[in-house]
Amino acid sequence: MVTHRGNTPPPPPWPPIFLLLLISSPLQARP
Repeated sequence: MVTHRGNTPPPPPWPPIFLLLLISSPLQARP
């Protein structure tokens, strides 16, 4: 279902690794 009527395609789903990094970032920042 690809319609080119000026409708921008939905952004690709973020990979789980990105979420893991975001969650791991603050965890590792803590001493």
